[in-house]
Amino acid sequence: MVGDDSARGFTLLEVLVAFTLCAFVLAAALQLFSGGIRGTSASQRHVIATMMAQSKLAELEADSAPTVRRLAGETADGYRWLADVSLYTEPLADDLRDAPVALYQLTVVVSWGSRNSKRSDQAVTLTTLRVVATESGDEAGQTDNGQ
Repeated sequence: MVGDDSARGFTLLEVLVAFTLCAFVLAAALQLFSGGIRGTSASQRHVIATMMAQSKLAELEADSAPTVRRLAGETADGYRWLADVSLYTEPLADDLRDAPVALYQLTVVVSWGSRNSKRSDQAVTLTTLRVVATESGDEAGQTDNGQ
């Protein structure tokens, strides 16, 4: 039984081919895994930026007497935000010129990413309008209530 061919082992070439195939399969699997982690991280940063923008927008909306201004800041974890409060002007709405209200446009932009990287920054932008009664509108409302 010493000369039996059915009990022979693998040749060195077969072992090398098997290791090469395993290396390619493992490299592809690791690449897929790391891509999934990058996607999850990007999604998480987008959600955090959206929540931060909503929070800043809520702060601006809570202001009882909004004023035209621009605010900016940066967090410790690399998010940069820019808040802009401006008067909203609609060119086609001439009939709103004498209205007893003023429209303010509130815009918040939260961006993240390295400023020095080749990739452009990613950002979330939220915009809303806020209606505020003007002083002349309050007086007109008091006059109407007195009649």
